[in-house]
Amino acid sequence: MGKKVKWALLTMLGFATACSTVKNAPQGKPQDQAPDSETAKSTDSRADSVRVQRPIRLMYGVRPPVPVEEVERQQAIREKTARKEVKKAQRAREKEAPASKNE
Repeated sequence: MGKKVKWALLTMLGFATACSTVKNAPQGKPQDQAPDSETAKSTDSRADSVRVQRPIRLMYGVRPPVPVEEVERQQAIREKTARKEVKKAQRAREKEAPASKNE
């Protein structure tokens, strides 16, 4: 096989290994660290209403997720800007139209 094909296969294998390692990682804290107060409270009371916040694991080359609210806000800004541009173009055409009629 060509050198580029081998590198591509090795790259894909490495990425797949990294993904599966992150996916299959244990969800609890390592035993060498002391539990904080939130973890101690959640382990003491085993109620369904307790929500344990899991740490975020980042991988290089993978963009972190954007909250839905932020996406909606950015979309609203884009739409507002587009409407302003359309109105501006319409006003420019209206200004040019009466001038050409008078001539």
